[in-house]
Amino acid sequence: MTALPPTYYLHVWWARRPLVASRAAVLASLLPEDADRERFQHAIGIHGDPVAARRLIDRALRSGNRIDNPYDYGRAFGHNPDSDDTEWLNSQLAGDPDRFTVLDPTAGGGSVPFEAVRLGFASLANDLNPVAVSII
Repeated sequence: MTALPPTYYLHVWWARRPLVASRAAVLASLLPEDADRERFQHAIGIHGDPVAARRLIDRALRSGNRIDNPYDYGRAFGHNPDSDDTEWLNSQLAGDPDRFTVLDPTAGGGSVPFEAVRLGFASLANDLNPVAVSII
């Protein structure tokens, strides 16, 4: 028994993209440059102060004490955009997210297209690797 997804046995993708970074890339490419930073962080799943959490981790490493979860919020990759995130995103995109389609010509494992769809955008994905193309 393993925690690895079944596609891992078909092919190993060496350049797996983290979901939070993929979501941030999709949002940053679509939002205006003056978008609210705090709302942006909330939409990608950062709901607290990661700098303060890093300080707690560093302090715990120096002292040898274990901290179960130094963050005061859940794991960012598991965050699904809520209605507030969607409403803010629609207001930033002139209320019409349907006019945007996210293209990832080197999709590989599909992190960028997955996050684009999760954010409510249409997505097109392609890859040179036939295994990646057939499972996306």
